[in-house]
Amino acid sequence: MKLYIRVVDGAPYLHPVVEENLLQIHPEIDVNNLPEGWLPFQRVERPLDLPQNFIVVATEPTYVLEGALVKDSWAVRDMTLEEKQVVVDREILALQKDIGKRAAAATNALQSANDTEKVLLESYLTGLANMSLDNPFSVIFPRIDPSLFSLLGIPETQ
Repeated sequence: MKLYIRVVDGAPYLHPVVEENLLQIHPEIDVNNLPEGWLPFQRVERPLDLPQNFIVVATEPTYVLEGALVKDSWAVRDMTLEEKQVVVDREILALQKDIGKRAAAATNALQSANDTEKVLLESYLTGLANMSLDNPFSVIFPRIDPSLFSLLGIPETQ
């Protein structure tokens, strides 16, 4: 989809127009030889503001003139220390809930486990209890022995 935008006094004006609509409104325009006051417009995808990147991306772009082209420009800023702490705390809380669910499932499975399975489950529970959450975006869960999958209700395809 080709887009174009008006430029007034050297600055992008209003919003981009789809080529079809532009030609319906201004059939005299040759898109291969745009008249003064019109430039091609390029959409730029919004950067991902994943929590672990600790950045905040604007919800709407601004338009910037770059030579003979106008593009989306996304304002990006680093999170404040307070914002970072909120993200880290949220991630730790989610991990703690996940660890709790895994520990509860393993503890419940102990009731019906044979002696070999009990040793494996206790090892798994120890691994869960000793997990480090120092970097909540790079957590390594303890390995579950595949022989425990059915006991824990985990599909065999994992």
